[in-house]
Amino acid sequence: MPTRINRSIIGWAALAVLNCAVIIPWLASVCRPPIVDFGAFYTAAKVYRLNPGHALYDPRLQLRAEQEICAADARALKCSLAFNHLPYELVLWLPMLALPYRVALWVWRLESVCLLAVAAWLFAKTLSSEYTGKEIFLIALAFFPVPWCLLWGQDTFVTLALFAVSLWCLQTGRSVLAGFVLGLCLFKFQLVLPIIGIFVLRRAWRVTVGFASSAAVVTAASIIMVGYRGMASLVTMWLTGGADAGAYSMGLTLMPNIRGLLSCVPGMTPAAVSILTLVISVCLLVFAYHQTKIACAPANLFAVALCFVILVSFHTNVYDFVLLILPIVMLLGGLSDIRRAQIQWVLAPPLILLFFTPLYVVAVALDKQGLLAPLAAWCWYAISYTMKHRESARVTQEILRCQIV
Repeated sequence: MPTRINRSIIGWAALAVLNCAVIIPWLASVCRPPIVDFGAFYTAAKVYRLNPGHALYDPRLQLRAEQEICAADARALKCSLAFNHLPYELVLWLPMLALPYRVALWVWRLESVCLLAVAAWLFAKTLSSEYTGKEIFLIALAFFPVPWCLLWGQDTFVTLALFAVSLWCLQTGRSVLAGFVLGLCLFKFQLVLPIIGIFVLRRAWRVTVGFASSAAVVTAASIIMVGYRGMASLVTMWLTGGADAGAYSMGLTLMPNIRGLLSCVPGMTPAAVSILTLVISVCLLVFAYHQTKIACAPANLFAVALCFVILVSFHTNVYDFVLLILPIVMLLGGLSDIRRAQIQWVLAPPLILLFFTPLYVVAVALDKQGLLAPLAAWCWYAISYTMKHRESARVTQEILRCQIV
């Protein structure tokens, strides 16, 4: 057993080094983005500090601020990355203004790595897995979306860490606190509201009450920060994307979700994509609800919910695949626990494809990240298959135990 584990750790370490030290730097040199996503957060903090709160969501003001940050790059003068999150999230970025932009970016990347380590430690505590927190951390670094997220300076690690805390609270019987922590994720509401939908269908009212409480708090704080006028500007930005002021608007084919996958189908009109996405999302919500009814452990519920939310979120990016770390660790544990060949055949392919870095590189190069959506769907199927097998094994053991007695 120690030899097998050591060999696997060496493999994960090699893949992590390949992604973090070779593939990602190469992609960064090829893509050469004029301003990474962290620039939008840093810019928003600067705009908020130097202007009235209601001006935070003025796309033209954000564009001018980003031009000052990236004055040396002519491409940054053509478009901006609009900050369109709820303003309470600025609590993370306002302290960064004490540092120059480049230094602040690397400090945030370091903080993101720390958040990933916290999430890995919490997953190790809540999952019945052979993997320690250090091993889960290493596995995560070997997963392409993780270093990709670090490259762009995104805030998905905040969401991941909050989900890990919420799972730990749910595992320890603190349902209201679990919901409260989920409410703190409202800055990316597209990644948390679908999960709350599952809890509502399950009539998990304690979790729902906790979520509603923190959602009310962060919404009130946001209104106090920017006023009703600023919140109205935020809603307008959500509807238009700020494209009318030169802000970058993400194409649908770049989203590895249902919308992105349907948009990659030739001949699909935007109206057809929207209608089919809505219909499929509702069906998947019902399906996820019925699956979580047999999820005895909170970890099973969260694993299903995270696969579900990646697929149905109206705005998903490759770095949001970071949330799949939990179901991935569960599948890796399933490969060790379940020896039957036909079950391993179900678990192994999605794991191999999820860690097959060239697949992501090609999708990014072709601007067809929507084609990655089946990876989340297959991961979901593998998780469901594992849950059913373990439930059947548990029932069989109970029957045998009763017969013996």
